[in-house]
Amino acid sequence: MATTTKSLDGNFSLAELQQTLTAQENLGFKHVTGLQKRDAPPPANIATFEDDTGVDPNPPLVIVQIGAGADFNAIKAGQTAQGRALLFQSQIFIAGVDSSVAVFR
Repeated sequence: MATTTKSLDGNFSLAELQQTLTAQENLGFKHVTGLQKRDAPPPANIATFEDDTGVDPNPPLVIVQIGAGADFNAIKAGQTAQGRALLFQSQIFIAGVDSSVAVFR
């Protein structure tokens, strides 16, 4: 499988980031495998994609922002109860602010 990366605007809102990642997956026949913030200015996030050899579309990507003091295990349990699996957790920029997120599918 081929791995590609794409730089995404660190000023995107959570909804814009989720929509952009979903569009990139659909247009490139890929699935997101990682997301991290870029340390150099301006604020940006680096998304990592792998080729998707499946014929079925991916289930929707769900990005959950983890607020200060939030219980990650409770967030994970809530998403799991809805049939979603944790893909990864990372530190990224949302609307230009350093944020912790969990990504599910």
